[in-house]
Amino acid sequence: MRIRGALGRVLALAGPPIAHRHDPFDRPPPFPALFGADEETTRPFVIDVDVLGDVIQVDLRLFGTAAFWADQCRVALVAALAAGVSIKAGSRHRCPLEPLDCLMRRVCADLPPRSVGAVSLICLTPVAVRAGAAVLTVPPALLYAAVTRVRRLAPWLDVSLTADWAMLRSICEQARVVRDRLSPYRAVRFSQRQRDRRIPVTGLLGECRIEGDLSPLAPFLVLAEHTHIGSHAALGMGRVRLVMYP
Repeated sequence: MRIRGALGRVLALAGPPIAHRHDPFDRPPPFPALFGADEETTRPFVIDVDVLGDVIQVDLRLFGTAAFWADQCRVALVAALAAGVSIKAGSRHRCPLEPLDCLMRRVCADLPPRSVGAVSLICLTPVAVRAGAAVLTVPPALLYAAVTRVRRLAPWLDVSLTADWAMLRSICEQARVVRDRLSPYRAVRFSQRQRDRRIPVTGLLGECRIEGDLSPLAPFLVLAEHTHIGSHAALGMGRVRLVMYP
């Protein structure tokens, strides 16, 4: 979350992607589109952070038309890391990180398996699937969150998805939970827009295994590792690893 905040501070100062000449499409600067003012808007990006020994690996993924700002995001991310990241939530002290390498690439998800009879799902960062103000704690809700996430990102890719959504929800609700080792997670975060407010962070960590005729969910489950699932995916939450079995 703090790396995402550092990126936002740099992007907030960036101009539009086409500034050296007239842009007939009048594309806006990256910050309003990627971060916006509405907390409920689906953000077309996610950030993964892995600590590998004394190296921090940051993976910023942009979806669909958000690629308009790919170059600006690359420059901003490197600058944000070099300028420093807060060492703890709410701290004004920042630790500068020396960029060692930066790679830009296009990534496509693997083709989904034809048959899925079981799924093992591991929550690598807190996953918050909400129904109104409540956080759902039943494993099948995590499966359907993969469907919901793809549906919300579809407009950014300028595609229209067609599926029997009621049937997909029913498959999730009727799936059998054979292992549930999910635990609640609670913390607080801070926002650049609301500096004096402590914002609660809740979700689930751990892993679960679900069985059933899950084949229709396969395309959404394959994408879940790339897109994250649940609320606040762009904050780094909702990162999952899935293993599907026939």
